[in-house]
Formats: sequence, structure tokens, C-alpha cells
Amino acid sequence: MSATPQEKIQKGFRPLVPGFAFGDLNNVQSFADLIDEGTAAILLESVQGESGINPCTPEFLLGVRQLCDRHNLLLMLDEVQCGIGRTGKFYAFQHTGVRADAVAMAKGLGGGFPIGAVWVGEGAADLFTPGSHGTTFGGTPLACAAALAVLDVIEQENLLAHVTKASAPWVAGLNALVKEFPKQLVAVRGRGFLIGVQFAGDIAPYVTACRERGLLVTPSGGNVIRLLPPLNVNEADLAQSLEVLRAVLAARV
Repeated sequence: MSATPQEKIQKGFRPLVPGFAFGDLNNVQSFADLIDEGTAAILLESVQGESGINPCTPEFLLGVRQLCDRHNLLLMLDEVQCGIGRTGKFYAFQHTGVRADAVAMAKGLGGGFPIGAVWVGEGAADLFTPGSHGTTFGGTPLACAAALAVLDVIEQENLLAHVTKASAPWVAGLNALVKEFPKQLVAVRGRGFLIGVQFAGDIAPYVTACRERGLLVTPSGGNVIRLLPPLNVNEADLAQSLEVLRAVLAARV
């Protein structure tokens, strides 16, 4: 059994950023146990990207929101990877109805052009004062113009609805592959066009085989491949991705 974050810290492991303690995803009590008089905020990814595409459950996010309200803490959400329409809502946390105090975004916001941004709610906005925040790309007119163009396209092409509609049969197809190849695949996680497919073993050969067949996938969380179609992908390309995966899996039975 893996050690809890608290046990890791007691054994000498330390967070990469001093001052941060780590709770267990989807375990509200583990976060409650870490709160003390020095706690200022709870920071979460609505869907963890690099650790294997692990979504926060609605119950967990709602529970953490209540925890923050009870202890006068900020709830800050990282939507850099899962935001800007990738799950079918503009922000992934919007699937739960939770309201955050601050939201970080980047990557998809610029449509390929580097940009970072943060939205801060009324109750926390006065924490930002001149000189208290630094950013590499913040305020760049070209980056902001790119972001505005991205927002226009998302709205004009109705991409949120497209992600929701097109992802449903595609994800169903991925789940069908789990049933078809149970010795190689374990589960499908995520939402919309932010999907992780968990393998039973080493994914490196599969990543290579997919690339050789024209499908680019990236590792995530050890034994998970991450699938990130563009928001405007068509149904034919999604169907082709399933066929490539099926062929790769069948070749390694």
C-alpha cells in the first residue's frame, strides 16, 4: 500500500514547493486534516493532467468548497490543461456547479501562442496589488489578441457543444476497446477531449506504435496514454484514432 502524503512527509519527503502540503485526490478528509492556522488556500487541478488524467469528483469539489468556506480559505483551481473548452465546458469545474475564488489558465487560451492568465473573484481581487505578481507573458498585446481570437472561435463555431456531442461516441469506443483487450487495457478516464487510457503494463511500445501509424499520444502518470484531440476535430478523425488504437493493440495480443 502506498504511503499517504502525511506519511511521506514524516519519512523525510518534502514538497517541491516549500509551504505546500498534499492531500489525497477525491478525499475531502485528507485535506481537512492538513488545515491549520497557517493555511491560506487549497489549490487543485479540476482534472489532473500529468499524473494520469484523474478528475476531481463533483462530491469532492463541493466538499472542498464547503471546507474552504468553513475555514475562510481560498479555493484556487488550475485549469491550464483541462480548461478552455477541453471537457465540453469552458472550465472543467463548471460540470460541478462549484465557484472558485481564483482560476489559472494558459495553453489553450492562446490557441498555440504563449499566454497565461488568472481570473480572481471579487472577494480575493484586492490581494493583487502593483508589484505583487509577475508573469512572463502577462499583458502582451499580441498574446491578448490571440486569446480574444480563440474565444471568438470557440463561441462562433459552438465548440463547447461540439466537444460534448463528438466525445460521447468516441469515449464509448475507447471503453469498448478496454472490453476487447482486457489484458492490455485497464480503464478510460477523463471527460470530453481530455482522456487518459490506462494500460496494464509499459506504455512506451504503444506510444511508438501509435506514432508510426500516424496517431500522436503522450504518456501521463506512468501507465496512461493521454489523448487530446483538437476541439474542432471531426468525427472521421476520431473514428480513425480508434482504428489505429485497435490495430496497435491487436498487433501485440
